[in-house]
Amino acid sequence: MARLWDMERTCHNCNKKLEGRRRKWCSTRCRNHVSHPALQRAYRNRRPKQVLLQLARQRATRKGLEFSLSVKDIPYAPEFCPIFPWIRLERNKVRSSPNSPALDRIDNLKGYTKSNVRIISCRANSLKSNSEDKELVALGNDASERLKHGELAETKERLGSSGL
Repeated sequence: MARLWDMERTCHNCNKKLEGRRRKWCSTRCRNHVSHPALQRAYRNRRPKQVLLQLARQRATRKGLEFSLSVKDIPYAPEFCPIFPWIRLERNKVRSSPNSPALDRIDNLKGYTKSNVRIISCRANSLKSNSEDKELVALGNDASERLKHGELAETKERLGSSGL
């Protein structure tokens, strides 16, 4: 495995190729642009796909997963979460919230590849990441049974109003 300083590095702000071992930015202006909270918010609004890509690359490196994505490979974020259609995805926050878009690995055993990623809400991603498939199926079956018996009337009304 290549050492971190042997890999090709790019500026965290503008993606220019960097020379040298420890630099993260090509200039002081780029560093200041990324470091200030108000500028971070503006950066996230201008380049949401690039922010998702950078965070995914960091996770892949930390976990030792395959990473073969570019900005072009990341799908556009839908207006609503594909798993929870009542959650509108919001992109204008500095910190992630349950409504923020998140890059999800469809199969958690595989790395970040073009065919294995999609955009869902942070809420759906955290539920998925902390559970096994059989636990999620059991939870869904339980909710389905309770819906059939009328125990979840408010949920049924909410689902009906969301168009499901």
